[in-house]
Amino acid sequence: MPGSGEPLPLRDIHLPESLPLWPPAPILYVLAALALAGLAAFLLRRRRRNAAPDLQALALKELVQLEQGFAGGQDAADCLRSLSALLRRSARARNPLSAGLWGEPWLACLDAGDDARPFFRGPGRLLLEGPYCEGACSRDELAELLRLSRRHLERWEEVKLP
Repeated sequence: MPGSGEPLPLRDIHLPESLPLWPPAPILYVLAALALAGLAAFLLRRRRRNAAPDLQALALKELVQLEQGFAGGQDAADCLRSLSALLRRSARARNPLSAGLWGEPWLACLDAGDDARPFFRGPGRLLLEGPYCEGACSRDELAELLRLSRRHLERWEEVKLP
């Protein structure tokens, strides 16, 4: 009582209870989920980047087989069809959106990154015209297209398809 002259009973300082370690705060769940998502994205990107050279090596190996078959007397029309399929698969491996292209947009896609546009303006036009002109494909034209295709596949890493 304030006027009685007796000292007030004082209590010692009480510290707050320590925070429990479990369950963690909700923000820690969010941070853990973001960290896992970032790690997954990093690993997927790294896996894709490491897979591309393997695909390039396989495409070049298949091109060597085509060149050997062509040098051995394989029919030019068969070689042209196989080469067209190889170029489509290699483009699709780098950019899945290129799968739906045909005609001149397909040739423009193959020319991505090359100002000379050899597929659109040069021997690459054989990819459009050759399959429909039975016997019209000369061996010299096909040899030129094979050389162009080799240059194209060797530039795998330099060219980013649209």
